Amino acid sequence: MKIFTPAKIIVFVCGMAITFSSCRKANEEGTTNTADTVANTNQILVTFPKTSLDIANTDSVVAVFFDGGARTFTKRASRAGSFYTIPLEGLAQGNWQSNIKVYTRATADVGARMYRYQSTINSATSSSLVGPTGKLNDTWKTNLLLNDRNFSVKLAIAVSPTDPYYELTLPPTLLNYQNVYIDRYIYRTVDSTDYVVAYGNAILKASDYKGTTINTTTFAGMAAAMTGQAWNSADVSVQLYNNSGNAYREIFKQTVVNQ
Repeated sequence: MKIFTPAKIIVFVCGMAITFSSCRKANEEGTTNTADTVANTNQILVTFPKTSLDIANTDSVVAVFFDGGARTFTKRASRAGSFYTIPLEGLAQGNWQSNIKVYTRATADVGARMYRYQSTINSATSSSLVGPTGKLNDTWKTNLLLNDRNFSVKLAIAVSPTDPYYELTLPPTLLNYQNVYIDRYIYRTVDSTDYVVAYGNAILKASDYKGTTINTTTFAGMAAAMTGQAWNSADVSVQLYNNSGNAYREIFKQTVVNQ
């Protein structure tokens, strides 16, 4: 089993543990069931004032609603001026868990991002919330975003070391490779030297993870260890590899700096 590590590592000060992911499947694309017949004219507005990101840099807004049971609904927002509207049509009135995601395009300074806001909403009334600022200490959680068109691999993974969230979408058959390897390195800089203060990885057999998977457990240990700890930068990389031979390919690597 190969473990591929970033070349920038100077000193490794915590133990590495290889973790095979325990994930749950998520249907987040156009879920329908009998509750879709429920009439509900309420909506959620996501506004983008000057204190938020420039709405012109946003690509889309998607909201996922679930009630803790079998019902899960995905709603795509429509844009009008400086806000997005998320319809609640089909949701029975009551409390729903929500995961609202704002997707942004890459700019000259920042790569593509997904900002997520998780809360409980009451579908019996309309509501509004202010869009993300793009800062790490925001109520919206920042995620790096990968959309590899060559292999049809999509990944959103948390930037903050204390956030274990990632969601991965794989095709029915991953072309030429059997496994996906994701790693996260957290660094603290002392006297111009980067020290690794936390590390986590996910190893996934591609044939077991077709479609979209959401995971908050694989990096939970790393996130717990980093609670209250200082950090300066973080690396995330994604590699594809086979069980035998030397075939592997890095399809994503990005470094973020703590603000």
